[in-house]
Amino acid sequence: MCIRDSLLSQTDNINEDPLGNLTERERTVFHGVIRGMSNPGIAEALTISPRTVETHRMNMMAKLGIPTKDRLIVFAIAKGLVEIDAEGNMIGEPFPALRI
Repeated sequence: MCIRDSLLSQTDNINEDPLGNLTERERTVFHGVIRGMSNPGIAEALTISPRTVETHRMNMMAKLGIPTKDRLIVFAIAKGLVEIDAEGNMIGEPFPALRI
């Protein structure tokens, strides 16, 4: 592959959905986690068990290659998936994926 092709393929990836390889349920758990919800809280909102939430969370973090919750939040901010105001608070609906 020549340098030009390599650079073009990298630019193509810029506009891709950073959560593209996650299932819908993993995305929902992702949004709950980055907004500070506990596994039992997410489980109650989704009417599933906390253990199922933990499984989705582990799978999601493995697919994203992110080892900790803190890094998951940094990832979300860096990818523009959440906005932070001047005081460090998240902007927007508290949990759009669940609509609690």
